[in-house]
Amino acid sequence: MGALWLLAACGSTEPAATPAPVEPPPAAAPARSKGAKGKGAKGKGKRERTADTEKTSCGEGVLVNGGWEGEYPSPIPDVREPVATKGRKGPCQPEPTVACTVPPGLYHPWAEITADFRTVRGVDRYRATRDLKLDDIDVSAGTEVWVTAYHGEGYCSVKVGDREAQAECPGMFEGDGFEEVAKSQVPRRQLVRVACTEGAQAWIDADALMKLPGVREGEIVEFGKVGPAKD
Repeated sequence: MGALWLLAACGSTEPAATPAPVEPPPAAAPARSKGAKGKGAKGKGKRERTADTEKTSCGEGVLVNGGWEGEYPSPIPDVREPVATKGRKGPCQPEPTVACTVPPGLYHPWAEITADFRTVRGVDRYRATRDLKLDDIDVSAGTEVWVTAYHGEGYCSVKVGDREAQAECPGMFEGDGFEEVAKSQVPRRQLVRVACTEGAQAWIDADALMKLPGVREGEIVEFGKVGPAKD
């Protein structure tokens, strides 16, 4: 499933130099979801559906992961009418500066929409306090483990030296054999690349989009499928 890509050798206290950000291909205009209405279903397990494995970097210790995080990614912006906002030229741009009118549509990784989704987040660092195992990686006491994505149901993508895996998230419960080294202070941004009606492409923050008039919260139809908000 995959795994993540950037990070320094095991035990290092500073991330290694990272490549310049890589822009994904342009997104097409959205289509509204045709999913049936209904209550959400329970997830099907940690390996059934996770974030896209495409990864880039915004610089030292800041990642751009494909998809959105969590077993049930949220929010579910249901744009009922064109809304004017500002977006980013790229996921790494600190502040939105691109004027963008977002067309109506259901903007979510599980919707029937042709678009790119990314999560910008920092790296959380832990240290093993005893010998243990993360998936198929043997981790010795004192080794530093980096958390690079959260997938859901307590499972994360982790980096140990030059090895990567999906495993139970370090630090989830007391006595799991990890101590926190540094929690990232980078605010998490969940972005969708939108074809603005002005003709530009812009990365729109999903949480900011939800605050605009004319945008409602869609609903989970079942695991892996979302639908528009109920009228």
